[in-house]
Amino acid sequence: AALLAAEAEGNAALTRLLEAQEEAPQDAGDAANEAEQERQAQTEVKLGLLIRYLEEEVAEKDLRGRAQCALLLRQQRFAETGTLAPGDGIEDAAVLFGHGRVGQPALDEYVAELVACMRDFPYHKLRGGQEVGSWVRDEVVAPSFRGRWDFYSNRKRGAGFDLVALESVLCGENMLLDRLRHAQREGAL
Repeated sequence: AALLAAEAEGNAALTRLLEAQEEAPQDAGDAANEAEQERQAQTEVKLGLLIRYLEEEVAEKDLRGRAQCALLLRQQRFAETGTLAPGDGIEDAAVLFGHGRVGQPALDEYVAELVACMRDFPYHKLRGGQEVGSWVRDEVVAPSFRGRWDFYSNRKRGAGFDLVALESVLCGENMLLDRLRHAQREGAL
């Protein structure tokens, strides 16, 4: 499978997750309780949807495996040439491709799609409303991209991401997925 999926595919995956939550069966109860649960189900989303979307992206694109491959290729180049330049193109054809592109342009497009999906997530519909949603977006998600990608304008900053850095930001210890899971546990989101 290519590292990069079309933006519509990414948005469709997030939409399917949101629709699946809306279609989930509600606990049985009296009529008033059921009506309240239905109202909440229509207006409230779970942070687990965003977490699941990101986990599925990481798995579908084999992001960890591709990042390890890119790192090994980089180390091999260093051993052969004595230079180590992240994003120097050595790993491009092997692990970075999609949308008819190869290398950094393909990765930049993929990051833009990921960020677009994360920006489009209905944070305001999390339990706790706009205040909690803003906190998750502004204090948990957006800072993960600081210095490499402007989350709010969805624009590359500086060199942006190489594959190893993207994998680390998403999957590394105490990074985005870990921070989202922590917010989910602590805030019952």
